[in-house]
Amino acid sequence: RLLQVAANVDPAKIKSGSKILYDQITNMIVAILPKEEKSSLQMEEVKAVTYNSIGGMAEQIAAFEENIVFPRLYPEIFQKYQTDIPKGAAFYGPPGCGKTLLARAAAYRIKQGDKKVVIFVASGPEFLVKWVGDSEQKVREPAEYAKAHPETIVLYVVDEIDAVCRTRGSGGHAGVNDSIVTQFNSLLDGFVEIPNLIFIGITNRLDLLDSSLLRPGRMDLQL
Repeated sequence: RLLQVAANVDPAKIKSGSKILYDQITNMIVAILPKEEKSSLQMEEVKAVTYNSIGGMAEQIAAFEENIVFPRLYPEIFQKYQTDIPKGAAFYGPPGCGKTLLARAAAYRIKQGDKKVVIFVASGPEFLVKWVGDSEQKVREPAEYAKAHPETIVLYVVDEIDAVCRTRGSGGHAGVNDSIVTQFNSLLDGFVEIPNLIFIGITNRLDLLDSSLLRPGRMDLQL
């Protein structure tokens, strides 16, 4: 797209990767938006929550430990035997069953294994941004952070993921949902592997999610 620059905007300040605001009717750049140095989704503090705080989920905890936590704590073992490491998990069930608590306990568990951990937390509706392309950029932020910090385990938790990742073609939000689902799939599939990224989608309605997200290689584990 070819754009013109408004008189009040300095063209010299427009660089590759700059975020701009433009008028779609006149194709005129009207402002340069400030670059966010820190993701709006990032939550740096890993709270001291243990598996002992969760009742009645022994089977789910064991499955999560075996498939998600161990490969991150002992990657050399899994690399030796060329074992595929699950990229994510879907936590589902009625409200109050401990889904979010399990995600927090997992982060603390990894931290206890002498690993640096950063958590990115969002609820599904937070990805609905009025600017075109901003929703997809928000989805990519944790993955970009993980690529830039390979020594850090990045736990990417999306609560109420069914709010933005419903079956594609079902309508709503002017098609933004469809592009968000596609962006999540690209993030999980990526041609460039991000072994230090763990993706967790939390939902009360697993049946509403687009089936593509639950295929092998994406949210392999459903608890």
